[in-house]
Amino acid sequence: MLRRKIKWLVFIIVGLFLLGACSANEGNQPVESVSSDVEEDTEYITEEAGFHSPEAAVIAYLEGLRDSDLSRMIEALPDDLPVGIYDEEIIENFIAHLNWLFEHFGSPLNPSEFQSLEILGFIPPEVLDERYASELNKENLANQAERLGVEQLLSRVVIFELGGEKYMLVIDVADFGGEWRIAQFGGNLSMLLFITPQMQGIIPPEFVDEFLGEVDLESVMIFP
Repeated sequence: MLRRKIKWLVFIIVGLFLLGACSANEGNQPVESVSSDVEEDTEYITEEAGFHSPEAAVIAYLEGLRDSDLSRMIEALPDDLPVGIYDEEIIENFIAHLNWLFEHFGSPLNPSEFQSLEILGFIPPEVLDERYASELNKENLANQAERLGVEQLLSRVVIFELGGEKYMLVIDVADFGGEWRIAQFGGNLSMLLFITPQMQGIIPPEFVDEFLGEVDLESVMIFP
């Protein structure tokens, strides 16, 4: 238990370091990113807006990342974003953080490696922290949903492989009148796990096992 807490502390420090690094890079020449390889397909047509389940929205976003399909990724995001915030900006920040993780925890990421992205499945949020299923947190989620003007807000945890490594993504998904969209990368469960917002809800390979603890991943994995 002590070793796990120490690992979590290291993870939090990494997030704080990232915040400082991002601030220090303001005004500097931007680092080359794979985001330039994600191009909008203007002929992409959807049968309906939103997705039928929280998992479907998350899968669509990651599949769009894998296929360099910007339209698919945007479809998974809310239509009504706050003033001054754009879909492309949200996606660029997410991809930039993935690049940062590869640069600091492994080898640099080539754009073609996104094609190797494979979604392994989902795990229940309460597996990572039992407080997620508590009545107090359910009330917190309901209050957040009300402030956002959505019917329901839920956290989801997806496991995916990228570049031969296993990643975990914690993400909030909202019900916009029967249509599910991504509300926030990180969010409610991330706060319970002390994951800083700068980590974008992404848990890199070095920390996945520590967050799972003694949980048998195969026994709790959900395949939508």
